[in-house]
Amino acid sequence: MFVGEFEHTVDAKGRVFVPVKFRDELGSAIYISCSFSGCVTVFTEKSWNELSEKILNALPAINGEAAKRSIFRRTQSAEIDSGGRVLLTSKMREHAGIGKNAVIVGMGDRIEIWSAEKYDQIVETENIDDIKTLFANYGL
Repeated sequence: MFVGEFEHTVDAKGRVFVPVKFRDELGSAIYISCSFSGCVTVFTEKSWNELSEKILNALPAINGEAAKRSIFRRTQSAEIDSGGRVLLTSKMREHAGIGKNAVIVGMGDRIEIWSAEKYDQIVETENIDDIKTLFANYGL
């Protein structure tokens, strides 16, 4: 289970340090994707395969092609290097607006990597009452 948030810098080559507690959980094969939320998402091989299967089975062959293309072209397999870093491509960094500072956030079954500035803005606009209502509506 991925939980917590961590701030790290992005080096000149576009690599960001993955916290040890996340590295242990991720395993050796990971998938990195540009999220519709405006961040970069890191999946374990298992969670990516489960999501891919849902996408492939849920979307119609003809009308769903653009949606499938949008997701799969923005995703790549990757590995964490010996220094505990993962490479974010320039397109991924541009998509998420990630510069020198990034925030790595645990999201249960996956990890999100955010621009520190964008993440701060999102957290500031969270409405805790709306979140409490959402949880209550789902019996949580």
